[in-house]
Amino acid sequence: MPGRTISLNGSELPRLAVAAGCMLGSGMLLGAFLLFGREIHDDLPFFFRTGGMLQLLYALAVFHAAKKLHSACPLLFGMAALIPLCGFLAAVPLLVRSLRVFRLFEICPFKVRGGIAVREEECRKMELKTGPAGITVFLLGEAVLIALLTHEVIRFRILVEQREGVKAFVLGDYGRAVELLGPTALDAEDPEYASFYGAALLLAPGDSHNPKRAVSVLQPLIDQTAMAAYGMAMAHLRGLEVPYDPARAVELLEKALEKQLFPAAQVDLGAAYLHGLGVPADPEKGFELIRQAAETGNGFGILMLGRCHAGGWGVPADPVKAVECYRQAAEAGSQDALYELGNCFYYGFGVPQDRKEGLRLLNLAAGKNVDMALNQLGIIYLDGDGVEPDWARAERYFRQASRRSNPLALTNLGNLLLSRPEQAEEGFRCLEKAAAQNEPQAVCSLGVCYAEGIGTAKDAAKALECFRRAEAAGVEWAAEEIRKLEAAAP
Repeated sequence: MPGRTISLNGSELPRLAVAAGCMLGSGMLLGAFLLFGREIHDDLPFFFRTGGMLQLLYALAVFHAAKKLHSACPLLFGMAALIPLCGFLAAVPLLVRSLRVFRLFEICPFKVRGGIAVREEECRKMELKTGPAGITVFLLGEAVLIALLTHEVIRFRILVEQREGVKAFVLGDYGRAVELLGPTALDAEDPEYASFYGAALLLAPGDSHNPKRAVSVLQPLIDQTAMAAYGMAMAHLRGLEVPYDPARAVELLEKALEKQLFPAAQVDLGAAYLHGLGVPADPEKGFELIRQAAETGNGFGILMLGRCHAGGWGVPADPVKAVECYRQAAEAGSQDALYELGNCFYYGFGVPQDRKEGLRLLNLAAGKNVDMALNQLGIIYLDGDGVEPDWARAERYFRQASRRSNPLALTNLGNLLLSRPEQAEEGFRCLEKAAAQNEPQAVCSLGVCYAEGIGTAKDAAKALECFRRAEAAGVEWAAEEIRKLEAAAP
């Protein structure tokens, strides 16, 4: 679990003081019994009543403090069980001795009252020997009680963090979701938490991005939760640890929607219909699915509704409506909406051009590891569009975005590296990864690599295959490359 710092304010200290006082009181009472057992032997009922009350107070104090200290380290409460647990372990030998005379302890008073010749002093010794047994029972009860309380504190804290993790996921803060859900989600009784954790690992930026672990978590849960089906759909759409397969992705998205009304799955299914990914293109149906998701208040749905208005997908293009949707999505917590708003301001789309504001919003989104914002900043600094050209800075942005397997960033990084002979092979590998996600420009650039032997061996047949594939995807300059290859063919 993620580490935490403990912060105690004035209202929490008294509760902990009460808990500590009750525990010390129990310990002092037990110590008095051990030291002066003979003297207080006749007051055993009082001892156990008092000890029981102290246990109850201790339990209430610790539990109340635990409820108030959501972020307190469970170790603090675990240590509270140390004293009674040690007492229990120390009393085990005494318990064994006591058990040996337990039968005599039971019959001794009756024998005395029955006139059997057993000296009263011996009987009292036997009774006194049973004291450790009673103490052990008391200590064991206290230890079990505190252990249960500690378990409840930890469980309560984990539950709070898991719920906060789901909230972070819904808001699009996947890195935070990974941190909060953590490996404890895999031990939860509810597979939903494990599903959210797996999906967060898949979608998270930076070091939190772990597709291999994500797929291992999500794959067994596909038939159990909508989120697992959704997560695996995203893996197939991006070719992360599984083959790029839009048709399988659509099948999984539909499975997710069968299990529950899941806005994110509804949006991605709508996007598949918009662009004909895995299904015949049907922009109107795609737009309707996205509109329904947006009406639930889902930030991702509102964001995609804005993109529909911006691109004229299934609805007439309307830049002003697009900007309005982006604003609403940003207010709903969508970080990608910051990227879209930044673009709108930087290029004057739907709003008066304001490059300063646009750059501010793009940097804000990039600071939250939005891969599209990182890629866009890379393009801006690569081209020197409104800023001083800075290829080193552009490369850093492309690399950051590429860590999330963003196909556009992989394409841009690959093309940038191809210009450096010593990094041409790395550039070729970047283009391969992007082409595996069917990024048309990457496929065409891959054709150039095969045609000219850049970063790989020359292979005219593979080059022609890439160019034809890119042409079919709408890349205009692919036709010229095909003509050149065919003209050069023997």
